Amino acid sequence: MVLFVAAIGALAFALGDASTQLVHREQLEKRLTALRQNLGQAQAHPGQRSEPALSERRALAQFAAPWESMFAAVERRRTEDIALVGLTAEQGSRELVLKGEARSIEGLKVFVDGLSQEAAFEQVSLAGHKPLETTGKIVLFEVRARWR
Repeated sequence: MVLFVAAIGALAFALGDASTQLVHREQLEKRLTALRQNLGQAQAHPGQRSEPALSERRALAQFAAPWESMFAAVERRRTEDIALVGLTAEQGSRELVLKGEARSIEGLKVFVDGLSQEAAFEQVSLAGHKPLETTGKIVLFEVRARWR
């Protein structure tokens, strides 16, 4: 778990404002601590499965994703033409959802094609894209990548 939090911190630092990302990292660390405590209580009293305990188990399951290999794959394929603004995992479908901005549609295509070459992912698709209205040059996008 500590490695996961460190990986999130490193990626967040590389992608944006360090002070904002530090706050997000601290919030994640607090949430992880609370989840661990609640999971420990649920394990101590297995007959008392409350809805919050089940939702916390689902949240912890999300942390079981192969984060290290996925982050490494994304970083290998991300160029200066790509700025990621969001990364989420959907545990049920085993999909990593990447949201971001690309300087060009060509740069976005190179990024998506590169991700599809990575061993960490078995299926990569461009779920949506549109030009940013204020500039017309920047392309907002969402990529979905199913992990192995």
